Amino acid sequence: MDKKLSDQNSSKREILFYRVLLEQHRDGIVILDEYGNVYEANSKFANMLGYTQEEVKNLHVCDWEAGLDKISTLNMIEKVTSEGDFFTTKHIRKDKSIFYVEISSSASFIENKKFILCICRDITKKINIQKKLDHAHELMKYIIEHSRSAIAVHDKNMNYIYVSDKYIRDYKVEKKRYNWKKSLRSFSRITSKVERCSPKSFEW
Repeated sequence: MDKKLSDQNSSKREILFYRVLLEQHRDGIVILDEYGNVYEANSKFANMLGYTQEEVKNLHVCDWEAGLDKISTLNMIEKVTSEGDFFTTKHIRKDKSIFYVEISSSASFIENKKFILCICRDITKKINIQKKLDHAHELMKYIIEHSRSAIAVHDKNMNYIYVSDKYIRDYKVEKKRYNWKKSLRSFSRITSKVERCSPKSFEW
């Protein structure tokens, strides 16, 4: 009798410990069964979607997945292993608004049943900032390329990151000497230091 009571108390402590960890996690956490139904979710995940925790428990992953169609979503659930996966997708809230999320997922088997742990982080602000940066980068690239002046912008190692067409013609620079793919990374640094550019940063 004492052993049975002790085991029950131990189980209660484990459940309490598990729920505290789940609720105090900074990200949204949802546990799915092998069919994509919600088995458990923390309040952070429910809030991300605009549902109560009780409402979330009645949802299926396809109710909030906006980045993939139903068949692709179910195929992905089937392929999740204990090694896990990390990807970016879009979720749809209860009010039908869309937001971007990074998801770290992994599968576990308990009593021969598959469960999938998904840790979800809202990265909408990060994505929006990146979109603005991409737009500014393309605008700067266009302005410099079509400038009537011979303009070149270098990185700290004096590699070309932006050059105007006139600069290429006047100085006979081969296009293979610069790489537009690297320029975006340098652009973010340039925009924050534009007022402190050295004379070497621009050539006329």
